[in-house]
Amino acid sequence: MLIIKTLEELFKKIHKVYPDQLVLLKDNQFIISTYGEANKNQQRHHRMEEKFIYPIKSPAGEDYQVLAATELNKETLGFLELLINLYLEEIHSLDKKQILQYIATGHGKEVFLKSSHMNILKDQKSYQLIWIEAPLLEDEKELAEVLEECFKEDEGLTVVPTEEGIFILLEDKRQKEQLLGMAKTIRDMVNAELYLDVYIIISKEFNQLKKLPKILQGLKEVLLIGKTVTVRSHIYLEDELKLEKTIFSISKKEREGLYADIYENKGFEEMDEEAHLTIETFLKNNLNLGETSKALFIHRNTLAYRLDRISRLTGLDLRKFEDAIFFKIAMLLKKSI
Repeated sequence: MLIIKTLEELFKKIHKVYPDQLVLLKDNQFIISTYGEANKNQQRHHRMEEKFIYPIKSPAGEDYQVLAATELNKETLGFLELLINLYLEEIHSLDKKQILQYIATGHGKEVFLKSSHMNILKDQKSYQLIWIEAPLLEDEKELAEVLEECFKEDEGLTVVPTEEGIFILLEDKRQKEQLLGMAKTIRDMVNAELYLDVYIIISKEFNQLKKLPKILQGLKEVLLIGKTVTVRSHIYLEDELKLEKTIFSISKKEREGLYADIYENKGFEEMDEEAHLTIETFLKNNLNLGETSKALFIHRNTLAYRLDRISRLTGLDLRKFEDAIFFKIAMLLKKSI
């Protein structure tokens, strides 16, 4: 763990003892200022009338420049260089897991990470994430150890613990079946070794590590939606929850009104647990009678009887695509309110 967690934190500390503006550059690229780093202010930083430029060499031998609004005396400059180099030394000593933890906080400086770790984190054509959520935060240490042991031979995979859960970064493209197989293996293994049940969501492909914080946040939000609307499942594909995500983007008041106006009198309240399980399985198997029968361990005629009963209650024949979509939207609205 870093002593100085972020460069922003470091410069806030510096600003307390040195009130005039300081700017840190590398290759003439703005990194941070004691006045913050909002994009709208970057041009102002570059036009700042500094007359004092001080070179700093990092522990890895890279050149940086400190721009100061007023002249720094020898003692101040020495102290400033020491602080910055302590930070840079920590950054340059990180391993792959630590780098990913750092980027995941949203404070990772691409200008540092690219130049210092090209051999550790190379830009791939695509990445994917597997986000794993344990029931309790105190379970995560043991969970991370189990996952690291399980995948220690897979060089294209890194297990990364965070303060809210664990993610796995995949640096090579894998097919949907492979990803679902990995997720099932994780869940079964954790259940067997730690007696824990976990929730897992697999991201879409992405191609820039700087997107990591945003993607992680999106996965957590979509996982919450998935847990709300499909209570029997513990493994989700982000790409297969588009409709659910769209429904939840509507305000709760509008969802309640929509459900009341259009769907409330369709007989949904009269369906039992068996009917709900039949419907979820039928929709999951793309309205395929044979596959649904196998999944439910029932005869095809029994499935047809159940679907006919649901049709009598709701007025919808789920064997028809339009009715099935109509029904799914109705159920999502009901579960979301």
